[in-house]
Amino acid sequence: MRFLVGFLVFSAEKDEVAVLGGTSPTTRLIENVMLYALEGVDTKERMVRVRLTQVLVACVNAMDELSDALWSVFRAKMTERLFDKEAAVRVQAVHAMARLQSMTLCEDSELTVQAVFLELMAHDPVAEVRKAVLGQIDVNETTLEAILLRRRDVDSGIRRFFYAKKMGDIDVRTLSMKQRDNVLRTGLIDRDPNVRRACVEMVFGRWIQAAENNLIQLLMSLDVIGHAPVAEYALKAFYETTPEMFTVFPSAYFENLTPETAIALRVYCEQPGSNAGELLPEMSELAHHAKRIYESILAGDSDDSYRTEAEFMLCELFKVIGVLDGSDEMGRRVVQGLLVDLLSNLELGDVVFSKALELLSKMSPDLDEFLQTVGQLVADLHELHSVPANGLEDQLQKSLESLTLLGGANAVLPEDVRIMAQLRCLEIVMAAFQLPAVSLSRHPAILSLLNEVIIPAVNSPYAVVQTKGLLCLGIACTMSLELSREYLNLLVEFFQHGQDETRLTALKVICDLAFVFGDESILTVLNDKVVSALWDDDVSVQAAAAEGYAKLLLHRILHDSNILAGLLQLYFNTLTTDNPRLCQTLAYFLPAFAYSSVGNQVLLARSVLPVLKSWTPDNGLSLQQVAGQLLELTDPARLSELADRTEEGNAHAELAEELAWAALRSPATTGKVYAALLTRLTVADWPTRTMKRLLFVAGQLIRVIVDRTTLTALKKMVALLVELDDPTQLLEPEDLIDLRAKLAEVDMPERPVLKVTVKNHRPVKQSNLSTVNIMDEIHDLLD
Repeated sequence: MRFLVGFLVFSAEKDEVAVLGGTSPTTRLIENVMLYALEGVDTKERMVRVRLTQVLVACVNAMDELSDALWSVFRAKMTERLFDKEAAVRVQAVHAMARLQSMTLCEDSELTVQAVFLELMAHDPVAEVRKAVLGQIDVNETTLEAILLRRRDVDSGIRRFFYAKKMGDIDVRTLSMKQRDNVLRTGLIDRDPNVRRACVEMVFGRWIQAAENNLIQLLMSLDVIGHAPVAEYALKAFYETTPEMFTVFPSAYFENLTPETAIALRVYCEQPGSNAGELLPEMSELAHHAKRIYESILAGDSDDSYRTEAEFMLCELFKVIGVLDGSDEMGRRVVQGLLVDLLSNLELGDVVFSKALELLSKMSPDLDEFLQTVGQLVADLHELHSVPANGLEDQLQKSLESLTLLGGANAVLPEDVRIMAQLRCLEIVMAAFQLPAVSLSRHPAILSLLNEVIIPAVNSPYAVVQTKGLLCLGIACTMSLELSREYLNLLVEFFQHGQDETRLTALKVICDLAFVFGDESILTVLNDKVVSALWDDDVSVQAAAAEGYAKLLLHRILHDSNILAGLLQLYFNTLTTDNPRLCQTLAYFLPAFAYSSVGNQVLLARSVLPVLKSWTPDNGLSLQQVAGQLLELTDPARLSELADRTEEGNAHAELAEELAWAALRSPATTGKVYAALLTRLTVADWPTRTMKRLLFVAGQLIRVIVDRTTLTALKKMVALLVELDDPTQLLEPEDLIDLRAKLAEVDMPERPVLKVTVKNHRPVKQSNLSTVNIMDEIHDLLD
């Protein structure tokens, strides 16, 4: 085959002029070879189809055009090979049809070869086929979006091929800003290092050429403001290859700052070993440039797009200042003054406000000074949202200069400004509370902030202020158990009677307090008054409650089988499929909880019977399906290798007797399911007492089960228990009394009498030993 293909290609190259005309002997030879290959291309032999399609690929590549007679046969045969069951044949068929993508598959159809290529590229199960289509498919408006989706292919080789080869066929200037960001972000965060390397080579090997080898111009082709992490990943990869790109950042760099130059500066300064202190000017000069940008925002003469860019540059400058060590005392004081000025202005955007607050905490030499600054800021803003509606000239002069809200001596402060001021106060307090070294005992100012800022916010008539206030109250309560107990009833009231957001926040705070302290009083409230959240009409509340209880159970702070049974019911109920967060939480929690320790499996086993007894077909799954999954979760053989096995107990041993009694109490209804589940338990390393008690109940159960399959499995289980039993050890008298008492409560049906029907043509000697007598003997033996 190699010789044939080589000969055809060589002949076509030597006879190129004649081939184009279609009249040379080489042309006729190739067409005849193709016709001969097409006759056997649909044979049953796999390797014959593979080799013949390879020959056809070589022939098509050697030909400029096909005759009408050859084309009709070729189109029909190769269309079938595109759907061949052998992946290697499909790959060769793709290569053979690559030059004919605009053609239709048949005369009566409008389906083109390219449409089939798109289907194969998206849905073919074999990676080699998808890769072949990706390499051969033409790039146009119809196929571009499907080609870009291959960056998320499950096969790492295809993802690497996409960045290393296919993106070379696509002009980056034809991609929209969103498409560029998606391609770049996906490649730079790919889990395969080879894919990430191919993406970096694509950006700084081909894309930067389209940007005239200018890094800043390349960044301008990306949305650095809307997708800053994407540009950050790209810059980090670029700086790894050119670690000494910058030697100094002069003042002119900051005077002509743009979003692109700002992020390039910040990422370079954050690189390890960048020596930012030597490259950057003094901290006071950086503060001067930040103040200049801040004042341009306050001027209010520019449009919204410039304001967005200016706030982005200001945030990047704050991050650059944060890189410095703060040894410049004078510069640090200048930066602190600027930050305090910024934070006291309500017009500042939320992102800039949070970055300024973060930098202020870092620039403060110690915690006491930062808390003092926070107290002053809160006092200034507190006056703003607590003063009467009239007479605001003195109080609002600084904060409302840029808002142009004052119309004279009788100016009225709008409610949205009051709300904004109160929210800013709460954000400042929250930032102070979240510092790791803050404590109530060492910093009594925390209590004053709690009483003057947080409690009024919790009592606010506005839901957004209440929500933020409850969040701050929760952070404060995590500092002290006494404070948590004091405000626990208030949090419960908000959960029971609050609005949507406040209910959700209160629920999260209660769960967090239970997680932090594990206090019995908090856990009692959680189980008695908050457990209804698992069945709440609000899906957000329901998901948050499931997540909170799952964390408490997983960390073994909570040991309640009823709560666990509730989570199991939510997990199996098909009505919760509309709550993806709840489903995802429980899908992770239940296996992690069950297979992480013996004690968890035992607790889970105690929840199995309540779930099964309360289950109805209306919940979606059948009782057998639910029982099978519960049995798998409680199987000791599925414990993780790192599971905690120090605790005593066996989940299936705990579950066995309960299932037997449940089957015995309702043999005519659900008893068959319980008995069948009992026979599927893993009998291994069970305590002798457990096996003896189970033998007693199983002996009674054998008398009432009528299903032959279940009865056979039950007898095998009894035989195994008898084999494992130690006859030298007897049950304690209290166990016998307990078993007899439980048996007396069960309404046992009459023993069935099985008669033997004898055929007339075959005389059979009647046996004096009836089935009833056999059951009596087994019963006596088990007793």
